[in-house]
Amino acid sequence: MKTLIKSILPLALAAAFPVLAQQEEIASFKDADNNDNGVLNADEAAEALPGANINDANDDGVVSRGEAENSIAGLNLTPGNDGDDASAVDESDYHIIVQLLQHNAQAGN
Repeated sequence: MKTLIKSILPLALAAAFPVLAQQEEIASFKDADNNDNGVLNADEAAEALPGANINDANDDGVVSRGEAENSIAGLNLTPGNDGDDASAVDESDYHIIVQLLQHNAQAGN
């Protein structure tokens, strides 16, 4: 039995590690919102959401829901707005983005 556990444990850890690593890379909103203004700016998004590549299309420094939707495949923060919602990404939006990124990482997307 010990031999079986010793042989399975490394495989289980190897399979789980990428998922754990991805989850640890994404900061909480409190940590991501460096200026404590309650919304995500372009610099904060780039630092807190590595690999998300959110494009601040209008270069205003603030990440809007529409910009996030247009940058992250499968993200739909504002049903029916077709990626043109100018409202800033806030904490609840951030949590949805994080969940989608983690789901995509687990699915290998």
